Amino acid sequence: MSKWSTRQIATAAIIAALYTVMSLLSSIFGLTYGPIQCRFSEALTVLPFFLPEQPHFAYHVSGGTTELLYAPIGPKGDGPITCVGAGADLHAGQLIDRCGVRLGLKFPCGPALEELAQQGSPTLPPMRFSPTTQLHLSGLENKFEALLRQSRPADAALWLLESLAAGLVALARAGMQGKEELTLVLAGGVCSNRLICERLARHFDVRSTSHEFAADNACGTALYGALALRGEEFQA
Repeated sequence: MSKWSTRQIATAAIIAALYTVMSLLSSIFGLTYGPIQCRFSEALTVLPFFLPEQPHFAYHVSGGTTELLYAPIGPKGDGPITCVGAGADLHAGQLIDRCGVRLGLKFPCGPALEELAQQGSPTLPPMRFSPTTQLHLSGLENKFEALLRQSRPADAALWLLESLAAGLVALARAGMQGKEELTLVLAGGVCSNRLICERLARHFDVRSTSHEFAADNACGTALYGALALRGEEFQA
């Protein structure tokens, strides 16, 4: 999973190169020292403000939401956010919890299911999904129950997560429509699953917070915390 986008790395490299060249020239022409100092490092800190972020996609995957969102950048750095792909029946978090309960795991089942899957072996290839903007997961639940009757629980758990990741990759490919080079931001409790994040990162320029912070209600909790520190109240 990439921590920085290609654009951000390129921007940082350009700023570093400019700083090196300008520092060398200032030294040659005697501008670095004296009554009026040319502080190029401070001047270059404003450069990123003239290089706005590119449009990007975002996955919000939880027990109540499975949505792929497109966020363009408007003239003022904002723009309308549109949903370009979504779950058609079960949401990803619902699938994980329902299958986890079937395995006898404690609800909510995400962390326990991930831990169980780490003990599994890939006995079957993941379920295949066609690249469409509607992700159907009820069939995956049915096949999981059939697999569980003839496989070890750990193997079935691993197959379930691999298949869910394959479905999310297929949905993203369809929704991004040839714009796979743009950053894909991950959010929601399901995106705290390391296996799913790693599989998505194989195909897209993924950005996400660290595992312990990518949990259900993490964004809402952070927002309320920030408002509380400023002495403000949330207004819908």
